[in-house]
Amino acid sequence: MTELELTKKIINGNEIRIFSNAALQAQIDKAVSSLPDNAAGAVVAHGDLNGASLSVVGKVGDNWTVVAAGYRSWQGELSAEAEVRYTW
Repeated sequence: MTELELTKKIINGNEIRIFSNAALQAQIDKAVSSLPDNAAGAVVAHGDLNGASLSVVGKVGDNWTVVAAGYRSWQGELSAEAEVRYTW
């Protein structure tokens, strides 16, 4: 499993993407729980001893979905890449 692997769920007919790593998803849920009810999107920064990440989340119905996620290891060469992960 990669650091930012996603799992798809269908909730009320909407496809929601969450992190497969339950501990990471719990931290994302905790971070967005403090947002106002009318918030539609957010960028969430998260890190651990292996690297740092930024995730873009958006609200679909009453649920948050991962729109994009990027990860940078603390070690190794810096590289760049891009991939469309979700559209709306």
